[in-house]
Amino acid sequence: MRERHRNSRAPTVLSRLSLALRLAVALAVSQILDKHGVECNASTATVTGTSFQVVNGAGTYIIYSLSGALRLTANGAGNIVAGAQFNGVLRVVKLNVPSHTTILDQYVANYPTGVNTDYDFNGDVGTLRFTWTVTGNAANLLMLTWPHHR
Repeated sequence: MRERHRNSRAPTVLSRLSLALRLAVALAVSQILDKHGVECNASTATVTGTSFQVVNGAGTYIIYSLSGALRLTANGAGNIVAGAQFNGVLRVVKLNVPSHTTILDQYVANYPTGVNTDYDFNGDVGTLRFTWTVTGNAANLLMLTWPHHR
């Protein structure tokens, strides 16, 4: 027996934010770098740009602002705070391999704004499909996957 389901709900748009940005980092920020890798290692560091590397005990992260320059201040308490209200698109990625920075920079402008899911069963085999609504080129969308997603 074959069953089929389609989720046709309107996608939830998460790409536009209108709030004072406050990113809490679980462990104390030990470094914040600008896009050129210049470190600001004072107890309170302020950097302005569109791409930032943040380093803490859990790893290295890149914060991208796709909506223009942003001023971020990091302190030893593990907080990163924007200098003003931010209206726009942010992307955050964990950088496990430093050489991946180039490919992440290349594809950062392609991001999802919603998803429709579709699934069916044929006997004991199930198929789940995701159709992403994308800003940019859907063919160049980079998405996080965990081993159980593969």
